[in-house]
Amino acid sequence: MVVLEHGAIDVLDPLVHQRSTLAQPAGVTFDNLAISADGRRVLAYTDRRLLAWTIERPASALATAAARCDDQRRRRRSPGGSAGADTHPARAVAE
Repeated sequence: MVVLEHGAIDVLDPLVHQRSTLAQPAGVTFDNLAISADGRRVLAYTDRRLLAWTIERPASALATAAARCDDQRRRRRSPGGSAGADTHPARAVAE
């Protein structure tokens, strides 16, 4: 799921209760967000162009679980447990 919040495009994963920012506004106003049926592409309009991102996701449920375990290990090893708090198994690649 993608949402436009405070001008930024955020990716929400309701299954694992994680959020990551796909794009900050940085002088651009995003509008008309769309996500593909498979959840791998996000589109947004600006006043000048159409932007597209590909979200790289783990290939399987097992790979997702492994990525979550890695994130949890990093948090436990970091002082205060905050390292990786905003990470997500999905990695965005702007196109």
